[in-house]
Parts: sequence; C-alpha cells; structure tokens
Amino acid sequence: MDSYICPTKTCPEGTVCPTTDKLKPQICQACEIFNCKRCQAYSRGKCQACRYGYYLENNACKPCKDNCENCDSRGCFNCIPGYLVKDGQCVKCVQDCNICFGEWACKECNQGFFKDRFYNCQPCAPGCSECTSKWSCSRCLPDHNFINKVCQKCPENCINCEDDKCYECVEGYRAIDDVCQPCQVNCKKCSSYQECQICKDGYLLDKMANTCTFCKANCRACLSKDVCGLCKDHHDLVDGECVPSECNTNNLCGPTQFCDAKSTGSTCINCMEGCATCNSAEVCSRCSTGYLKQDDRCVKCSQNCQQCSVVDTCNQCLTGYRFTNDQQCVKDQCEDKRGCPQGKSCKELDSGNICIQCPDLCNVCSDTDTCTECLNYARFSSDGNCVDDQCQQNISQFAGFYCKVQDNGNSWEQCPANCFTCDSKTVCTQCKDNAPPVDGVCVIQNNQISNGSIIGIVVGIIAAVGVIIGGVVYAVLMKKKSNFVQKNNDATTNKQNIQYQIVESATMLGQTKQ
Repeated sequence: MDSYICPTKTCPEGTVCPTTDKLKPQICQACEIFNCKRCQAYSRGKCQACRYGYYLENNACKPCKDNCENCDSRGCFNCIPGYLVKDGQCVKCVQDCNICFGEWACKECNQGFFKDRFYNCQPCAPGCSECTSKWSCSRCLPDHNFINKVCQKCPENCINCEDDKCYECVEGYRAIDDVCQPCQVNCKKCSSYQECQICKDGYLLDKMANTCTFCKANCRACLSKDVCGLCKDHHDLVDGECVPSECNTNNLCGPTQFCDAKSTGSTCINCMEGCATCNSAEVCSRCSTGYLKQDDRCVKCSQNCQQCSVVDTCNQCLTGYRFTNDQQCVKDQCEDKRGCPQGKSCKELDSGNICIQCPDLCNVCSDTDTCTECLNYARFSSDGNCVDDQCQQNISQFAGFYCKVQDNGNSWEQCPANCFTCDSKTVCTQCKDNAPPVDGVCVIQNNQISNGSIIGIVVGIIAAVGVIIGGVVYAVLMKKKSNFVQKNNDATTNKQNIQYQIVESATMLGQTKQ
C-alpha cells in the first residue's frame, strides 16, 4: 500500500497521483486508457504516453507489430533487444545477439556472450555476464560472484554476494547472518528484524500483527480489509471492488462489437451476423454490406449482391460482379478478348464469363476446338488448325538446305549430294563446286581439277623432289666418309708392314753376323 501513496512517492507506471499537495496524501489512481503509461492528473481519460509495444492514436493505445518496442501508425522504429528494424518490421538478429548491424552481423551480444571476429556471439564461461573470450570474464551474473577468479553462483535466493556471504536477497527474502531467510507469508519486502514493510499486491499490511492480509481479488493496493483503492489492469474500481473491464467509454470494442457493461464488469460482445454497428445483441443500428435491415435485424441479400431493397431483388452487385438476365450477380473472369492470358479466350456464359483454353498455337478462339486467330509465328492449315512454320518459301536458306512447304508446317530439308542450293529434294540450283547442275543434279567431272587439288599436287611434287635431292646428298656424303676411312686404314696397314719388314731385316742381319 505504501508504494501507492502519493505525492510523497512517485506513482507506478499506468497510474497517476490526483494531487500535488504533500499535506494531503492520496492513493495513486489508474489511467482510464488501456495500456497507457502516463495520463493527465486532472483527467485520467487523457493519455499522454503509451507503454512499450503500443502507440498513441486518437487517445487510444494501439499495439505495435510483433517484437516492436516503439512504433507509430507507419511502422516500427525501435525493436526489442535481439531484433532489427527492417522496412518497418522487426527481424531477428543472429543467435544470442542483443544489438545487430544487420541480420548476420552482431554489434552487442546478450548477457553471458561475447562477440568473435566473425561478429557472431559465443558463450562466456558459466556464470559470467561480461567477457572478451571464453575464459576472460570481467563481470559475473547478478546471482554469481568471483571466487578464485571463477564465477560461482550465490547461495539460494541471493542476488548479491561475496564468497559465501549474502548482502542482498530476492523479493520476499531478507539477509540474516549472511543467509537469505523468507519474509512473512505474502510479504514483498521485510527488514532483517523480521518486520514486514510492504505486502504483495492485493494484501493489506497489519503493522500490529506484522502480517499481510488478503483484501480483494484483482486489487493492487488496499485501503482496508474490505475496500480496494487501486485495481489491477483491465479492472475497474466499483464501490471498493475490482470488476473485469474489457471496455468503457474510453476503451471501445471492435467495429462489430458492443460493450456490455454490468455491475459485475464490462465485456465486448459480438453483434449479430451481418451487423456493422450495434448497441446490444438484439438491436442492430447499421447492417454490413450485402445485408438488408429489417426490424432491427440484418437479413442477407442474394448471393454476391452489395445492396438490395428486397431480399430477393438486388439493386447493386459487389465490385467485380455483374447482373445476369435474371438479375443475379455473377463474377466475370474476363470481358470480351480482354482479361485472359495468351492462348486463352473469353467465353461469355450466363453464369459468368470464363477464360477457356484455345487449341495449340491459337491466340483467339470461339471455343476449345475452333480457332479464329493464330499466334504471330503460326498460320492456319487447310483443316483450320494452327501450324508452326520453321521457315518460309523464297526466304534466304541455310547452305545445303531448302524450305519444304507442307500443310502441317514448313520445315528445313537437306538438298541432294554436292548441292549448295536447291528447290526440292531432287532439284539442285547451284552445286558446291560452282559447276552448273545437269538436269538438277550435281555431277563431279573427272577432268576437272579444283584449285585446291592443283595446289595439293604441286606441294606433293615439291616435297618428293626435296626428298630425292636430300637422299642423293646424303649418299654422296656417306661415300666420301667411307673412302676417307678406307684410306686411313690402308695407310695404317702399310705403316705396319714397313715396320714388320724392318724388324725382319734386322733379325736376318744379326743371324748372318753370327
């Protein structure tokens, strides 16, 4: 209750203090606009700013698109952590990323992760909140503490500790002898002396008994045991009670709903079928398109009818529909020749024009078997079908081919042998050797030698003469070499014979002297 007493304390989000006189403390009052963060003190039905995820338009807080934190009617301009604004939408960053440059590059990783050189997020060591690498931790998680340079978890229910000693506990606990002990039941904050200071929402603090007593369902702050002073969101305070509130004068229902306000609360109820605006489930004030208002109720017009004066008589068809002869509304897929893709044609039917498939190579047809216009590259054959011509007569031909005209489509055919151009399979008009055809046939003359043949013969003769001359030169050289070797051998033999004769003579002379 104390946290909702103002102006000595600031009112929580979504509430406002009705006074600025500190001598006259009052309880904070809820803003009347759903999802309003801040409203005017003198008029709680005037919203000044909406909560995150909503934008203010026409004094109503409307939801942003998914994962968007701040937006307007044009789109999102600030996403929740882990998402990036792209074309007014929120797209997810890379995994474990808090703020990213693009979808695949992280600028700042989530708590407990670090950015690697590839701008991806990698996990820190267990219990670490900030790190530059896997094993280089600079700060531990709130419920962890450095012990021997390693982040270790604090004792149970402790959020700030050193070694095994706790200095700050989670809500509903207090530190006694460095250990977190629970407060009294339903106590939100208590002192180390087991004295409750603030009760949980919906409970009233009895300071004498040092207990928290339940007051009213869906109550945030109680004035007494039986009287609520501030209700939870989407609840209205009625005579000290909190009743459900889906709608009110400041928070309207959907376009085809009405606010059913009762003493037990207000809810949004759908109007009857076909009703656009109503004030109750039984009475419609304005019917939807295609319905006729009769005795405060809405009756459907005939099918595809936008407006009717009598249920069975249509005055105006829906957009894209037309009247038939019996005043029924039908939808046309096409109109005359327009509206159908190539190869299909519009067929008028009383039940609505439709596009029908034409025969092959047909552009416009009256039915699936009768073509009235061929495609640009096709023509009609004698049987009324469209055929595709690969070529046209008397148009420049490919060398050695002619255009064969046929009823089922012209095609290229090969000319006779040795023919350059021809009129048919058997009639040549120009031969490949420029000789005139004989009776439409190309005949190669035996006594006619082409320039290419003459050049080939000359080259062959020159080559043969070259080979002969080369052989003669080689034989002469080899003969000279053989004679030279023979002369050397003879000289050596003569020299040896002379030496032998000298030795022989000397031997005989010695024998004579003896």
